[in-house]
Amino acid sequence: MLGVAVVAFLAFVMGASAGAGGTADGSVGYIKHLPLPGPSVAAQQNKAFETVTSYTDYITNGASQGKEVALTFDDGPSVWTPKFLEVLNRTKTPATFFTVGNTYAEFGTAAQAAALNGYVIGNHTWNHTSMATLDLAGQTAQIDDANAAIEKAGIPKPNLFRPPYGAYNATTVQLMKQKKNIMVLWSIDSEDWTLPGTDAVVQNVLGNIKAGDIVLMHDGGGDRSQGLAALPRIIKGIKDKGLKPVTVPKLLLDDPPPRDQGEAPNLGAG
Repeated sequence: MLGVAVVAFLAFVMGASAGAGGTADGSVGYIKHLPLPGPSVAAQQNKAFETVTSYTDYITNGASQGKEVALTFDDGPSVWTPKFLEVLNRTKTPATFFTVGNTYAEFGTAAQAAALNGYVIGNHTWNHTSMATLDLAGQTAQIDDANAAIEKAGIPKPNLFRPPYGAYNATTVQLMKQKKNIMVLWSIDSEDWTLPGTDAVVQNVLGNIKAGDIVLMHDGGGDRSQGLAALPRIIKGIKDKGLKPVTVPKLLLDDPPPRDQGEAPNLGAG
């Protein structure tokens, strides 16, 4: 089975590399090969699931015992995704992307590039509908259809899920347990989606960031120029504070969230 998995992943690498030459779908004109992420990323996610879901239905942050923080990007893949990847690659900054399934038809190569570079891909529903407004069948379809698009692109099916707007209900929690998914919220909103100006985006993140935080940013769903311009300054500021950016699964493994997180906040973005 391991041999089959390796062959399949290598085929994905070769296919994505062949199609990475600057097309109209927003694909990148480069793919910088990092160590193949496949088994280690999957193992991290599986272990994180076992650890975290044994005592909580969702996570907003780690326990702040270490020095790690997680940068996350929602609503892609999009024409902006390769631009964010260029910054992340150049600064050697791990990140997690929560992707929307119906964007893959046009921008799937950008998501492939993220996966090939070792970034973690999560599920952000099929079309960014509020889960709390849907019945069981509707919520199931949102997750399953997005997963189908992700897997069709050659990316392993994720077990990280972020509900749009941070909105969920008991049905969503039921589905998370059934599908062995981790529901990932956030503790810091960059508010890049409000287009407050690049300086404000930087301040929204760096003004309150601490160890264990999960930061919400966006690489799709609209004009992301301010978040893109802010990103290098955010990364530098995080490192200047002695903090280390990691993926969400790595944060959950190294610094699991506290057992008493209280009620999930009414987040309203994502």
